[in-house]
Amino acid sequence: MSACSMLRSRSSVPRDSTAPPRVRSPSGSGRTSRRSTTISHRRRRFGPRRWTTSLPSSVRFAARRPELNRIIVHEATAESGRLTWMTERHVKPLYNTLRPLWHRLREAGIAAPIEDRFFHYVMVGAASLIYVNAPEARLLTGIEPTAHRWVEIHADGLVAMLLPNARRVRRRRPDPSESIRRSGRTPRFM
Repeated sequence: MSACSMLRSRSSVPRDSTAPPRVRSPSGSGRTSRRSTTISHRRRRFGPRRWTTSLPSSVRFAARRPELNRIIVHEATAESGRLTWMTERHVKPLYNTLRPLWHRLREAGIAAPIEDRFFHYVMVGAASLIYVNAPEARLLTGIEPTAHRWVEIHADGLVAMLLPNARRVRRRRPDPSESIRRSGRTPRFM
């Protein structure tokens, strides 16, 4: 899915130079996600175990769809009507949900001592920057950052960094390049 198709217009927001298009739902139905309305009821079930699986999911998503974070980073560099709309509509509901959850984990001694007001930026940046800046990462590190092996190593490192006192509850996913090596085929990125 291209960045353009992610931002197709079908919105009740007025179409002027400051009003962004409506982001379509992953189902392609043209409706916006109900995420902001359903996120608050999930607070009760979002404990340490859920964090150790959702953080790696965020990394995997950022690796598959770096264009979304590129758009967000670009829009966030200057004040505009689009930035206000995007923040109020998409970012703030998630921020307001995750902040008290992170605070509770910090108070319980499970999470790293990162101020809950900054946690959003630490998490999003740590999960996505290597994919947003993939060309630089390739030049700097000599690896393909979106290769499955490196994405999983990144996800594990993020969990270890942000939740140093959480028990390891996630099973390690098998590396698909192992089965490729056994089959004799050459992996595309390594």
